[in-house]
Amino acid sequence: LCTPERATAAAAVGRGFLPWGGRPAPVFAYRRAVPSDTRSRTLAFPVVVLLVSVTATAGVLVSVRQAVRRQDADRFHVAADRVQDSIQDRLATYIALLRATAGLRDAAAMDTRAFRQYAERLEMQRRYPGVQGIGFSQRIRADEVEPVVNRLRASGNPTFRIWPDQPRDEYHSIIHLEPPDQRNLAALGYDMFTEPTRHEAMARARDTGEPAVSGVVTLVQEIDEAKQPGFLIYLPVYEGGGVPGNVEARRERLTGFVYSPFRAGDLFAGILGSNPRPRAGFELYDGPAAGGALLYRTQRLPPRAQQTERQIHVGGRAWTARIFALPALTETS
Repeated sequence: LCTPERATAAAAVGRGFLPWGGRPAPVFAYRRAVPSDTRSRTLAFPVVVLLVSVTATAGVLVSVRQAVRRQDADRFHVAADRVQDSIQDRLATYIALLRATAGLRDAAAMDTRAFRQYAERLEMQRRYPGVQGIGFSQRIRADEVEPVVNRLRASGNPTFRIWPDQPRDEYHSIIHLEPPDQRNLAALGYDMFTEPTRHEAMARARDTGEPAVSGVVTLVQEIDEAKQPGFLIYLPVYEGGGVPGNVEARRERLTGFVYSPFRAGDLFAGILGSNPRPRAGFELYDGPAAGGALLYRTQRLPPRAQQTERQIHVGGRAWTARIFALPALTETS
């Protein structure tokens, strides 16, 4: 109920006076009276929330980036393993081929036609892509040169000759080399023991009884202007079969070597296949990557590319594969 007293008080308040004689504080006066620390706390809360959000987002981004880098590193090492394994496995296959051929104890006595029939049964072009051929180099003592040359000429090679033709105590002439393409025909009769790099590998194979890989050479088969680096794998053959028990006996009973020449470009292109988007490329060196002889490279090392070096031991030699990531490595399927 509105009593006269309440009406009088309301009118006083409307004029700015309280019934007991005072004035009410203006609204802005109350606002100024809010403590400053309360205003600071009110403003600090959203700033803290913003900082926490930014920090959390940055942490997530860093974690995601690290996870992606780890994933790329894992992919790269898998790709590097595949490159290394592909090279080692293919060379092991070629050495197995030479071991099988070394079982032909009568290779030195075989005529050209018989050795060719044997090589055709191997189906090298299909089963062993990248190999230039398979052959037999016979050890010939000085007093045996003329009879051996006459026999080979009569057995299907009328122009056969041993070269170089300077006199020496013994010769190691290529008497068989298949398939009979233009490159291989150019090498028939060549005495590989006269060339230092080949000589070292042949002597090592002879003395150990194990397969020996040569250093980098230019093959006699390189008859074109565009030449590729090459190497050879030798496996010794001894009189009576098997491997004699000591070095002296191995040197005495050596009858020759089964061997394969390799053009590095053809070989490693065959190993890698025809993948249009490989995940890794490589450079292959005979010896260390720094200072070694370059055997093959897929392409130039890209700037800032992830890379690793792998050692490949084959036939008594140490090769170094410098393997590097290519853009396709980080592409998602």
